[in-house]
Amino acid sequence: MPLRAPASAANLRFLRLYLGMDTSDPAVSLYEIDGDGWVHCNVHIEPDSVRFAPEDVLLVQPVNLAHMLAHPASELVDAADFALLWDDVSRERPFSRRVPDPEEPWQGGVEHGGRRLQLAWWPAGAGATPGGYRRVAGFVELLVRGDAADARRAAAAVFLERPIAWLAWRGGEEPAANARPTRPLRKAG
Repeated sequence: MPLRAPASAANLRFLRLYLGMDTSDPAVSLYEIDGDGWVHCNVHIEPDSVRFAPEDVLLVQPVNLAHMLAHPASELVDAADFALLWDDVSRERPFSRRVPDPEEPWQGGVEHGGRRLQLAWWPAGAGATPGGYRRVAGFVELLVRGDAADARRAAAAVFLERPIAWLAWRGGEEPAANARPTRPLRKAG
């Protein structure tokens, strides 16, 4: 999969797409897309469910933003509107059950691609993003310390459900060996 440079807030576009369904109930998809067409966040909201983008939407290839904007049911929204909607549904994401308390900042570690990656969970209201960290594609709150390749590795580790060892935020120190590993919750049956 291709690597991409981190998005700067200045070149992000936020798209809301209203979709008709088999029933009379409406659905909406939200996209955060950078100037090169890479999708950084995507969620599809239906009356009874919320689905977040799979890895292939976020990492395989850019989208054609001009084509998406030409759709009659699409519109650009500002960053504040996107953040409000994203915050409203993000806690429904299965990954949030892997964080001990999604309302608090955490630091963690995950192994992937032969490397140990330092993660941070940085919820809204936690203050300025810690130095040296960048967002992991598909998340607003999940950060990784390192470069674009590390961000890609972290996204892959999350989607492959690698165990993450979490500790309460202590300012970027390497998580201790006795940090509590978490795995996604599995449904019985």
